[in-house]
Amino acid sequence: MTSSCGRYVLVFNGELYNLEEVVRLLPPRRRRLRTRSDSEVLLEFLAERWVDALPSLRGMYAFALWDRERERCLLARDPFGIKPLYVRHGEQGEIWFASEVRALLRVSTRRGELDVAALASFLSWGFVPEPFSLVQGIESLPAGCFGIWEEGRWSQGLFQPPPFPAEAVVADGDAVELVRDALRCSTRAHLTDDPSVGLCLSGGRDSATLMALSPFPLPCFTLGFAEPGFDESRLASRLAGAWQRPHHLRHIGAHRAALELHSYLAAMDQPSTDGFNTYCLARLIRESGVRVVLSGIGGDELFGGYPTFERIPHLLRLHAELGHRSTTLALLHGRCPGAESQRLAGFLGGAASIDSAYRCLRGLFAPPEVQALLESWGLGEAAATASLSVEPHTQCNILEHKPAPHVCERIACLESSHYMAGQLLRDADVFAMAHGVELRLPMVDPALVAVVARLPWEQRFGPGKELLRRAVPELDPLLGNCAKRTFSFPFQRWLDSPDGGFAETFSRLPSLPVPETVDTHPWQRRWALMTLGWWMSTHLDFELSI
Repeated sequence: MTSSCGRYVLVFNGELYNLEEVVRLLPPRRRRLRTRSDSEVLLEFLAERWVDALPSLRGMYAFALWDRERERCLLARDPFGIKPLYVRHGEQGEIWFASEVRALLRVSTRRGELDVAALASFLSWGFVPEPFSLVQGIESLPAGCFGIWEEGRWSQGLFQPPPFPAEAVVADGDAVELVRDALRCSTRAHLTDDPSVGLCLSGGRDSATLMALSPFPLPCFTLGFAEPGFDESRLASRLAGAWQRPHHLRHIGAHRAALELHSYLAAMDQPSTDGFNTYCLARLIRESGVRVVLSGIGGDELFGGYPTFERIPHLLRLHAELGHRSTTLALLHGRCPGAESQRLAGFLGGAASIDSAYRCLRGLFAPPEVQALLESWGLGEAAATASLSVEPHTQCNILEHKPAPHVCERIACLESSHYMAGQLLRDADVFAMAHGVELRLPMVDPALVAVVARLPWEQRFGPGKELLRRAVPELDPLLGNCAKRTFSFPFQRWLDSPDGGFAETFSRLPSLPVPETVDTHPWQRRWALMTLGWWMSTHLDFELSI
């Protein structure tokens, strides 16, 4: 889209949720809008303020603004990194940008070369952490950052959102009301007065909250399974029925999941242990005719719903209580080939920190296993010269606004800027858009975070997401104190089943060889090696020297 003055051209992916507010900030000469689309409003706002416009935007976005007069380009990405944006630099100062790594592999005459350090990070986590990709020279523009290209030179900076108010101790009842009002406002903003939006509904509290607070009777979408430990469809149906919401339910078994594997891989932009659930759910949504859905992603990061909020403090206490004995225990665990023992050995054998405990719980392969895999693939020498780091990458982000946060606040920052940004948001966008479905995330919203994150940790991180539960008490008759579940498939059972068609289909997909010393029984490890092998052979034409 070209600006009214003809000087600027915008390419925009995303959605603004404070459109009317931005329009009011425009000077009168730029309010003569041809449309009321957020693309045009954003374009005129950027034409007026350039980089200074960014802190005022509320939404999910990745965009490029070309200044015809000065021949310069502004790239920017929203504070949480909901929308992807990758950059590749040419040898003569050229720059390419796209929403997918795969697109940037096609724009240069240079053959894509594997980034071994990024590969090691993938093996450590099960996804490629931001801002890296598996291809040398292709990187993600970090969340909340902008970049300016002019005359072949590239500069990059972090734009600061409006500062949080100072931490305020408020009465419990007032905190509950503040959070409920912020949740309601965020839900309404993400609907943008559009009643045709749907909702991804599990049996969990996050998505149920969005359903309960929506002013529209959103159609709800759920996947169900025959395996009781994974199926939440009955509870989701009861929730939808209690709120009189249209409910679309599809049961997925091993056979149907096997049929989706090849199309899932074809849609994959970077290898990951996640995303298959979103891919299958987005197909159901698309087939129903709905194109935009709300999702509860972000609630666990904001209100402390993950097991890491309880288990990391426990690991830190254990390390302290063991003292010098932790080294001995690390050696004993290191001799056990099991995946959990290997990760625990890495934690006990080093200095105790929140980051190392987080890696122990969230990691995929332990550092010695990563090294063994790389050496077995003939990449040991390249790994030795690369700058390898398995620590989680967490830039100073919107959740970390204090110099010495409490342990739970640090965990929230890790979950938000590492796991959520590097895996959940990236995979959700890629695999939903593979079916032309747009996900909107009311729980990943700066205005909501500004209210919740200023509360003291004692109020914010109660057990069982107590603050969220108290903010939406009408869900309690159905949800009660239900234990936290993740939206995942019964892959372990399907892969271990001797008569399952899923295991047979999976075994025929490209994978990577593994030394006998590395445990690959956990399904996440097998899935990671399969997606990695498929991706490298498909996009890099990469052959290992075995």
